[in-house]
Amino acid sequence: MIKLVWRTLRGRAGGFVGAFVALVAASALLTACGTLLQSGLTSGAPPQRYAGAPLVVGAEQTLADPNVPSRAYGGRVRVPAGLIQTVAAVPGVQAAIGDVAFPVLPARDGKIIDLGRPAIVGHGWAATELGPYPLREGRAPNAADELVLDQGAAEALGLAVGERLTAGLGGIGRDYRLVGIVAPGPAQPRELGAYFTEDEARRLSGHPDQMDAIGIIPAPGADLAVLEAALAATVTRDGARVYAGDERGMIEFLDLALARGNLVGIAGSFGGVALMVALFIVAGTLGLQVQQRRRELALLRAIAATPRQVRRLIALESVIIAVLASLLGLLPGLLFSSVLRDAFATIGVVPADFMITVGPVPLLVAVVLCLGAALVAGLASARRAARIRPVEALGEAAVQSPRLGVPRALIGCLLLAGGLGLSLLPLIIGGDAATGSAAMSVIVLVIAVALLGPRLVAVAIRLSGRLIRRGAPVSGYLAAANTAANSRRLTSAITPLVLAIAIASVQLFTGSTRMAVAAEQAWAGLVADIVVSGQAGLSPQLAERIATEPGVAAVTPVIRTQVIGEYVLPGARDATRRAFGAQGVAPAGLSRTVDLDVRAGSTAALVGDTVALSQTAAEVFGAGLGDRVRLHLADGTPANPAVVAIYGNGLGFGDLTLPRDRLLAHSPYGLDDLILITAAPGALPGLRATLDQWAAASLGVAVFDRTAFTVARQGEFEQQNLATMILLVAVFGYIAIGVANTLVMATATRRREFALLRLVGAQHRQVIGMVWVEALVVIVIAVLLGTAVAMPPLVGVSLGLSERADPIPAIDPLTYLAIIGATAAIAVLSMIIPTLRVLRDHPVEAIGSRE
Repeated sequence: MIKLVWRTLRGRAGGFVGAFVALVAASALLTACGTLLQSGLTSGAPPQRYAGAPLVVGAEQTLADPNVPSRAYGGRVRVPAGLIQTVAAVPGVQAAIGDVAFPVLPARDGKIIDLGRPAIVGHGWAATELGPYPLREGRAPNAADELVLDQGAAEALGLAVGERLTAGLGGIGRDYRLVGIVAPGPAQPRELGAYFTEDEARRLSGHPDQMDAIGIIPAPGADLAVLEAALAATVTRDGARVYAGDERGMIEFLDLALARGNLVGIAGSFGGVALMVALFIVAGTLGLQVQQRRRELALLRAIAATPRQVRRLIALESVIIAVLASLLGLLPGLLFSSVLRDAFATIGVVPADFMITVGPVPLLVAVVLCLGAALVAGLASARRAARIRPVEALGEAAVQSPRLGVPRALIGCLLLAGGLGLSLLPLIIGGDAATGSAAMSVIVLVIAVALLGPRLVAVAIRLSGRLIRRGAPVSGYLAAANTAANSRRLTSAITPLVLAIAIASVQLFTGSTRMAVAAEQAWAGLVADIVVSGQAGLSPQLAERIATEPGVAAVTPVIRTQVIGEYVLPGARDATRRAFGAQGVAPAGLSRTVDLDVRAGSTAALVGDTVALSQTAAEVFGAGLGDRVRLHLADGTPANPAVVAIYGNGLGFGDLTLPRDRLLAHSPYGLDDLILITAAPGALPGLRATLDQWAAASLGVAVFDRTAFTVARQGEFEQQNLATMILLVAVFGYIAIGVANTLVMATATRRREFALLRLVGAQHRQVIGMVWVEALVVIVIAVLLGTAVAMPPLVGVSLGLSERADPIPAIDPLTYLAIIGATAAIAVLSMIIPTLRVLRDHPVEAIGSRE
């Protein structure tokens, strides 16, 4: 059998090219997704600011989860400042140096100086010993209005020792005198340094009693392993841990932990979609390849080959092709993961220097999945050829019947019903689970269409046959006859097009529907006339100052953050953890600035240990008024607040609303993000002019009206969908390869058919015209089926996001036309170019050629 397999592969090498290409592309796509997932789990960066401290004490920045990878809290988890004295007393410690970090906005003549990347980050002077960053010029800061810059920052700002600089945080600037310049640090720093006195640095950090981390300088001759163990035993009771090696980069650069969490979520979710799409494309390609060999397989059956031998032959062929192709796809997959990393870095999902981690596990998984997909697809495709009785084999090979076997038809109908049921699940239950099920139902529906495809296509061709013949008497007649007699071959061409249209439509328009609902909620819920925002936050003093301005009717300072919620799903033992968008507001006057669409309870009760939940969050937690929910705030602090209100505008304002005072103490720098202002009747023009003047004199403060702020929020929603767009482009690109591959295979094998047409009198242009008409038929049927498959999931998503209020999804006509246009272009090029290539051969030579 092995000898026969090798002879078949060598003799029909051209016939296996399509399957080989599909498997190479599948391997590359799965390798890229797997490598991104592994990078999200394990990647890091070497320390820079802490390079001179072999050990660093800090808090755990992620919340361990028994079921999924650890989740970043969303903010900096700090340690008590008193821990410095504790670790300094551990034997073997020469010095314990606390460090705080906070953004610094430099300004000149009242205008922010935009340095781009890297940005300036402030620290206390003692942190220079951790680099170390020795003085190059001047001296250390001794007064609150003095600072030292590293050489890179000084050069970027064009400052020399003795000159003055305006810098600050939270919209409030202060003049500082540059008294020294330290060494620049690494060749490619992730940040530029500004160093203040210890007291001033702690004040600017917003948390004077806490430290970001504590760097440990070991005593000469100390054993690092022994010291690390002693420190770990000492700090564990304070909720801290010891970082060593490259792990120090994770405590130094908080954005790495956040980026890893983002990448795990994105790569994990889209890895599943990519896997299903890859399996679908591989199965379709191998099925077509086996279908094109039906005469060969029929002959084998006619000369006494048993069904088991036919299945074994195809299985071994599939395995050999899959092994070679999947191994060949590994390197392109690794290169593609770097391309995706660069794209994510461009939109801010990961830092520009985020490193891709290459390991054996993603490579092995990609090979195994491709091998499994090829084996299953090959055996499924061989099932029909293997079960034909030898006497009927050659006759069966001559004509392709659109009839479906009872099991196939039954499974297809069940999947169709199941897909429609999943897509309409939001009509029955609410929550994100139902909405997500509706979105994923597109895969089930596409599989149903693939199973029922021959009958669906045959019906479509029968209905359109007369129209085709009228439109082009000769070419249309040939195309109608050909498509009617070969509905199975046509289905192989149409199914991947349906997949491309349906997947792209559902993914793109799910995001646009979410954005539309969120924008509508934000517009309807924002009652305030004026919104104030800050480039690096807003000091709590600013809201108090604005409240005293004439013409102000209500002021609501807002903090935006992320919290992690814990809840137990029905039938589960372990808690499920999920990140929620949250906001902190003061209840006084809230109804005059924001309308959250309160359904139950009252936001006036948002004081102390309380929380208001969106309707979606309440369904996720399974909580009602008076119940308590388990949360972890952005700095890791656990909370168990009582629910005092349930509201509807969760997409526009966040799923959780907590008291502002509660979140302020646990925010990164103790700053507000927004200030919402409602003017007294008739006072808006004068108040807006006053606030514009005040903002011009502040540091990085901007003033918006209601319309401008809503537009800015729309831009934020669009930014959140860019990562989805990037991976969708990758998946759609693979689908395009699969579509082109399938159509080229289906067209290129019609050499003898085209030759016969030309020998019986068909002209060259008539054959080309026939293929054009067939391409049009393929495109029209694919567009109709793809749109029909995409609409139920999109309707379900819209119902879920709008709480059953609006079944119409937000579909951008230009985007939809772009999807159709791209799919049509792939179909036309993949059918016409091989046809032109085949027609170059003389018909007499072509009619006698091998299949």
